[in-house]
Amino acid sequence: MLPVAPTIGVDFRTEDGHRLIECSAADAVPAANMSWLLPEGSSGVSWFNFTSHNGSHSVRGVLLLPACSPWELTAECVINHPAFEGPANRSITLPPCARPEITINSSTEWTDGEEFTKVDCSVESVAPAATVRWHVGNSSSIGYLSATEVRPDGSVRARSSARVPSSSCCGQNVTCTVEHPSLEAPEKRTMHILLNKAPLLAVSLVRQQESPLWLAVCDYSGGGVGPDLAWVLPENAKGQTSLH
Repeated sequence: MLPVAPTIGVDFRTEDGHRLIECSAADAVPAANMSWLLPEGSSGVSWFNFTSHNGSHSVRGVLLLPACSPWELTAECVINHPAFEGPANRSITLPPCARPEITINSSTEWTDGEEFTKVDCSVESVAPAATVRWHVGNSSSIGYLSATEVRPDGSVRARSSARVPSSSCCGQNVTCTVEHPSLEAPEKRTMHILLNKAPLLAVSLVRQQESPLWLAVCDYSGGGVGPDLAWVLPENAKGQTSLH
């Protein structure tokens, strides 16, 4: 019996967070031999199904790849059959994933008279969501809160916030480190926390003209929550105070 060449087809789709390539060699006599060829350093999960009908044979190969890659990837389906003079190759080239957009900003908050620095890191990317970690200075890791939002177009927004006492991170860098399959290596975004200026306190005493009274002024200047100012007067001394 003369060999009957298979009908070859290749299809691609995204399924359950993976890229799936399907290669078929249908209605062949005898059954075709199928394999996958990937670039060096790339890997995927593959399997093959064989069926027979009325003396002809079909083979279906499936290659499962990660949904996202930082590089362009060409996968080849290689089919060998006696009806062919040599291997028949069918290839599909998958583009690299779009790199994420990373933004970082900071704000100041006050709780019970203590100043805190809040740093927000936002990452817009294709699925899956990015992973964000935080550090202060060169090594100290800090606690944070994260949330993920899936957009109607399938993109994902990952938001992460770190909140630390300003006194513990003044003059240091607060860094968010972003990991995503589209990145060859983690990317960092850094916010430098400025040193707080020390508050200034000045006291002056001036005798009022044409009056037996004296005017004492306590002048405070500084950031954050206003201080509690009070006067301590000698015994039996009286005065009036005002706050501006």
